[in-house]
Amino acid sequence: MQQKEYSRMECFTAIEKPLLKPLPSHPFVVKYRREVTVNSTYHVQISEDKHFYSVPYQTIGKKVTIVYDRTEVEIYSGYDRIASFKRSFVSHGYSTQTEHLPEKHKAYKRSKEYNAAYFRERAKLVGVNTLHIIDKILESKVFVQQSYSSCNGVIGLLRKYPEDRLEAACKRASSSAVINYGMIKNILEKKLDQQTPPTITAYISIEHDNIRGAKEYN
Repeated sequence: MQQKEYSRMECFTAIEKPLLKPLPSHPFVVKYRREVTVNSTYHVQISEDKHFYSVPYQTIGKKVTIVYDRTEVEIYSGYDRIASFKRSFVSHGYSTQTEHLPEKHKAYKRSKEYNAAYFRERAKLVGVNTLHIIDKILESKVFVQQSYSSCNGVIGLLRKYPEDRLEAACKRASSSAVINYGMIKNILEKKLDQQTPPTITAYISIEHDNIRGAKEYN
């Protein structure tokens, strides 16, 4: 530039600056793309979030493209946008739109509240422990179908076992962190509900010259 008549700033001001356009009113948003195959549950996953989003069930087995940023998720089949969601960061969660479900699943979804109420009312007739188990199964569901299947299995045990045994089995299982139909069935089959729970021996304080008491720590 030493041999030039104008400096860089003068060239910029005279030639380039008049051609510049205003800066965008919103900051640039980075978009990410991922191509996936729709599985049998008609949901696709953003793997880093471990969250699933529904797509029309007709796309099962087809490849779709997920386009997402910090707040929005869009799903395309070819050039057609087939679904859009607010991005969720709930790990192992599901965002599902009713219109994506097959008709039989829509009917199942519409009857969800009735089914939950039915299982709770039926369990209440057996006893408070059975009701507690049904509530815990309903609250722990990932898929609605799975929770109702487990609830139906627990209530169905009444066809083989009397109510007092089912209530006792539910009482035995009520303190477990994870509860399901298989656990209740196993307790009944092994007759664990008829066994007396193990007793916990009370702690007996030992007196000894070398053992300091609580007063030593005041």
